[in-house]
Amino acid sequence: MKTLPTLYSLTATGATQQWTIHIEGNQYWTEAGQVGGTITKHSPVDCFGKNQGKKNQTTNEEQAIAEAQAKWDKKAKTGYHSDITKINQMPYVECMLAKNFNDRKGKVKYPVGVQIKFNGCLEGSSLIKTKEYGYKPISYIVEKKLDCKVQTFNEKTKKKEYNQITNWFTDNEYNGETQWFQIHLSSGEKLTLTGNHKVYLPELECWRRVDELTEEDYLEIF
Repeated sequence: MKTLPTLYSLTATGATQQWTIHIEGNQYWTEAGQVGGTITKHSPVDCFGKNQGKKNQTTNEEQAIAEAQAKWDKKAKTGYHSDITKINQMPYVECMLAKNFNDRKGKVKYPVGVQIKFNGCLEGSSLIKTKEYGYKPISYIVEKKLDCKVQTFNEKTKKKEYNQITNWFTDNEYNGETQWFQIHLSSGEKLTLTGNHKVYLPELECWRRVDELTEEDYLEIF
């Protein structure tokens, strides 16, 4: 049996939560609970090899390790630490919709973190390439909360790679006054996005809002 390092985090009440994932054969399972309290063992998940006959094929055991590692990585990116002494640190801040500060008076606890609001949106029928299910509409991925990896662009390596989805949400602030743009690609395909959505320009190595693009701009499409 293989066990990945236990992860720790603080609960809303200030208690310390622990989470551990174990792998044995083609199965993995998790155990979680408060440190010093009751630890709950969850039912094992059966894993089966993928891409049989291909160079990247996996055995049942290899698939179990890969899926367990992906879940561990996801936890480590969303507020959990393998070092219990660092649970008061915030390694990752998830993007969120902006809220009116006046509506939060009396509820804000200092110190606070501040982030710029980049909140563009893709039209729901836009196809997103997933590693596990191929191309799927973004609306389907969000509605079904698919636990999968999607193809992304790594600015440092300049290569396409798959990364795990860490959250799903529908932006309800868009209405009839929202400005939408349709980008016509040389392939004949079309992309429908809000003007404040940012796209990557590989020749300039930068991101630019859709409503600031010109006909000469070359987009990174994947």
